[in-house]
Amino acid sequence: MGKQSWDNAIADLSSLLLLNPDMFEAFYNRGVTYSHKGNWALAIADYTSAIRINSDSYEAFFNRGHAYSSRSNWDQAIADYTAALRLKPDLQEALLNRGISYTQRNDYTRAAADLEAALSINPNNSQARQALEQVRRVQSFQRWDW
Repeated sequence: MGKQSWDNAIADLSSLLLLNPDMFEAFYNRGVTYSHKGNWALAIADYTSAIRINSDSYEAFFNRGHAYSSRSNWDQAIADYTAALRLKPDLQEALLNRGISYTQRNDYTRAAADLEAALSINPNNSQARQALEQVRRVQSFQRWDW
């Protein structure tokens, strides 16, 4: 989708929100559109509005977590991935992303647990496997008594 198409989608969704300011789908989809454009602040604002309307949407929590992680806001990302997992415990993408977020906070024990859980859901997930291998390498270096 080109820039003009994203901009048209945002305009259309904004028009819908003028007519119905409590329309979950419009906030959620506009958040997705802002995410595609890399406008993380506006994406986060729209996902937050969507969650205010429907706090049972694991997708909104997951996507807001992704937006937070794209801004290196690891604590907020972890909180949103955790909320998504409370709503959908087998969401391997949330386990993977939360595990990666934990690595950014140097919490390798929690990172390893999440990455292992993601692999238990999908043993063929190469991204989770590579991330877990990196975490294991870091953990092995931390055990050395320099």
